[in-house]
Amino acid sequence: GEMHGEGLRITWLDTLPPLVEGKARLLLLDPDTLEIDADSASVAAGGGTVRLGPGSVVRVSGLAAPDQNLALDLMLSGGLDAALSLLAAPRLHLLAQAPDLARPGAAGLFSGKLHLALPLKKEIKDEDISLAAEVKLTGARLPRLVLGRDLDDGEAQVRVTESGMSAEGQAMWAAMPVKFALAADFTKGSGDQEVLRVAGELTGGARGIAAFGVDPRG
Repeated sequence: GEMHGEGLRITWLDTLPPLVEGKARLLLLDPDTLEIDADSASVAAGGGTVRLGPGSVVRVSGLAAPDQNLALDLMLSGGLDAALSLLAAPRLHLLAQAPDLARPGAAGLFSGKLHLALPLKKEIKDEDISLAAEVKLTGARLPRLVLGRDLDDGEAQVRVTESGMSAEGQAMWAAMPVKFALAADFTKGSGDQEVLRVAGELTGGARGIAAFGVDPRG
């Protein structure tokens, strides 16, 4: 069977904001699998909005089982603050091991694609989640990310999985241009595990050295 709808409101995980203003086609692929092909929709989170674009697919399988499985393959764009808010939500808790990325005050835009698969049960464990995303950031701001200073005006390519994140790009740090590579580990480990690593190349000369509290005159 097949149905078309506009102005749809879709709850995809309880306690998380619903998808709204949806335009989609609903397909019953077989007695056990439901698919939603979305042309557009949006979700509000963290004071911003994440938008779904054409080519986005939501699939629910195991309809006859006590707990269903959800698979999302989405084309996304919108506010970086909203995206980080969703990743940090307790229902997903993907940023629990990298709290530096979940601080209030993030800004900028993103666009990219996301794959997310997980069971629709009351308690979701880390090992239940399959996540893969490739995202482009524009005008990104991450507050107090390195040595208590903001990363501003960032342009970066980002890859995210359920176990971590990597990013490469350029930004302004302490009012100086910097090329950076960032890696975050989302997995649980010992208390002294290093979960956020940032490497960068300052191009601010003496001002760059002084930003670390070192007198460039020797």
